[in-house]
Amino acid sequence: MGGAISIGTTGLSASSKQMDVIGNNLANSNTLGFKAASTLFAAMLNQSLAGSGAMSVGQGVTVAAISTQFAQGSFENTPNATDLAIDGNGFFIVKDIEGALYYTRAGAFHINKEGYLVDNTDYRVQGFNLFSAAAAETADDISLSNVQSSASATVNISLGANLDAAQGYGGTFNVTQTVFDSLGGMHNLSLTFQRTEIPGMWGFDAALDGDPSVTTAQSACGLTFDSAGAIDTLYKGDVDNVAAGFKATGTITSTGVNVTAADTVTVNGKVYTFVAAPGVEGDVDIGATAAETLDNLMHAINHTGTPGTNYFCAAAHPTVEATTNTDTVQTLQARTAGVAGNALTLTEVAATLTPSAAVLAGGRAIAATNYTVAVSKPGQLYQDATGIELTKGAATGVWSVTADGDYTNALAWQEESDGVEYLKVDLDGKGGADIAFTLADTYTWVTGDTVKLDTVKQDVALQDLSLTFGTIVGSNATIGVSNVITWDLAGDTAHDITGYASTSVVKSLYSDGYSSGVLKGLSIGSDGIISGFFTNGQTSNLSHIVLADFPNNAGLKKVGNYFGMTNDSGAAITNAPGSRGLGEILSNSLELSNTDVAKEFVNMITAQRSYQANAKVITTADQMLTTLMNIKQ
Repeated sequence: MGGAISIGTTGLSASSKQMDVIGNNLANSNTLGFKAASTLFAAMLNQSLAGSGAMSVGQGVTVAAISTQFAQGSFENTPNATDLAIDGNGFFIVKDIEGALYYTRAGAFHINKEGYLVDNTDYRVQGFNLFSAAAAETADDISLSNVQSSASATVNISLGANLDAAQGYGGTFNVTQTVFDSLGGMHNLSLTFQRTEIPGMWGFDAALDGDPSVTTAQSACGLTFDSAGAIDTLYKGDVDNVAAGFKATGTITSTGVNVTAADTVTVNGKVYTFVAAPGVEGDVDIGATAAETLDNLMHAINHTGTPGTNYFCAAAHPTVEATTNTDTVQTLQARTAGVAGNALTLTEVAATLTPSAAVLAGGRAIAATNYTVAVSKPGQLYQDATGIELTKGAATGVWSVTADGDYTNALAWQEESDGVEYLKVDLDGKGGADIAFTLADTYTWVTGDTVKLDTVKQDVALQDLSLTFGTIVGSNATIGVSNVITWDLAGDTAHDITGYASTSVVKSLYSDGYSSGVLKGLSIGSDGIISGFFTNGQTSNLSHIVLADFPNNAGLKKVGNYFGMTNDSGAAITNAPGSRGLGEILSNSLELSNTDVAKEFVNMITAQRSYQANAKVITTADQMLTTLMNIKQ
């Protein structure tokens, strides 16, 4: 009977331990990620009463193990993107301040003031940081501090628009969109379309913050639409066969050929004719070289009086002998006063005078290098035209245009800016220079000057265009690729430009650049990748959460709401969520306790009844002993 009391005591102890487990399960029924435990009992060693197994009596009960139940709990939705749950096997890995690793199913995480992803006890979640330049080989604390999206220069643009086919020639339509340089600076890229005098043809100009692109670098500067309103071809115009006929003032205009009878020279606005006639007075000998010819002839002319008087002062200026080629001299003689024509007379002595090929103005030669021609709007040179002639009239800055019937509305005018003379040409006469001639700063245009040129149109197959821009003022940033932006005009991703007879309108805009940005929000995918949304509209992968699993989860040691690795559990095996049998991650969700309250109440009743029964065994055995002790009485 003493054994019965001892056996009953073991039952009381086991039932009490079971009640402890049940109580802990119920106490943590609202603990996130909690895994309930169950009590496993085992019979204690038997004792033999007669040396036979048939007579063995048990020694009571003991708690063999308290087993954790790793069944998955239910999920609760939350508004926090960093609240995570594991749908399947695995544990989150967290690290304490001393570097010890723990494993948990409780995913109530947040970003602390230092930028680390942590749980409610400030243990740091482990994973791979993807935003850093160097890829880590082992998991580490997930840090979201100092995360910034760097700027990216615009490389490609595209636009969708309609250009009104009913628009009159010279009408314009401007499309402006925002682009970014390599430092994230914002710029306005504008494309201005201008309808030509030929229906269905539109020239265009590109500008960055108002500065025109380098049009000579563009393969095309105009669009041609077919009868269905679709872009057919591209084109680019240029000038060709430019020739200037400059009229000199107070000096000789050379023709570059031998002077013969009937050749002319302009002096102070008067035209004089060379005639083959003997000279008898005012002779001046002129050397054969160009320099002597011009110097000595100017010497003679500069001492003339007004028209109608004798022109050469032979008495005051002795004969000038030639210094070279003395066998070739000419004699100039003025006609007598009052004779009509005011002609200069040329007498050939040995050979014909060959004037210099240079044209003199104010004592300086005007050659092709003394003026430049630039096409400012290649898209407005939309046809082949020959023999366009510009002539300066007597009125200040007034020029006339003869366009050979091709540009019937062409205008030309003269401007001066910063001491530079410009001759500008507007081929359709609607405003804005299409071509500009620049005269060297020491020269001026004078009445009678002429400029002749041809325009040539080059057809270009439909293709993407490179828009080349200059250096960005006040910055060391670049835009595009070496300041070249590609206009996606013909690719599969190109936005459509049409030429219908309806109002010109912008339908869509695209550019691929962006400024720098700071972190604005987070999202976490089922694969554990943390993506960041930035204020510049970009999304980047920041970190990758990893999960752990063990060969024997039952061997893990409970440390509060965490688990610790033991020899019985085996080493942790880490992998990405959703791989190698691990569960996927659910964002905006938390896993609740897997305690089954109803089952625990049933277990509580069972434990209570077991406890009562074992107590009854003890009291009964005690009564039996009391009866035995009372026999002697």
